[in-house]
Amino acid sequence: SVHFAESEILEQYLELRTEFEQRAQAAALSEQEDRTRLLATELAASQAEHAACQAEASAQAAAAEAREVARIEQVELQTQLSLAHAELSAAQEQLQCGPQSE
Repeated sequence: SVHFAESEILEQYLELRTEFEQRAQAAALSEQEDRTRLLATELAASQAEHAACQAEASAQAAAAEAREVARIEQVELQTQLSLAHAELSAAQEQLQCGPQSE
């Protein structure tokens, strides 16, 4: 009868609508998961870039410190060399003058 056909059509409509809504929700969830993965990937890339920048800054600081240490060592060596040269000059002067006898 017509009433039976209407209720069957209505039941099919409700089933199809429910299935459509479930698929739409699943698609939305999948899209949300994709966006979450993309954001996680972007975050990881940003963190890696930040770590690389920090490593570069640390390397530059270490290089600057090493240059300063080398400069200080060079000054110390130049001072020692000057002192040794002065001692050598004094010793040569004493040798040239010879022993002083009275």
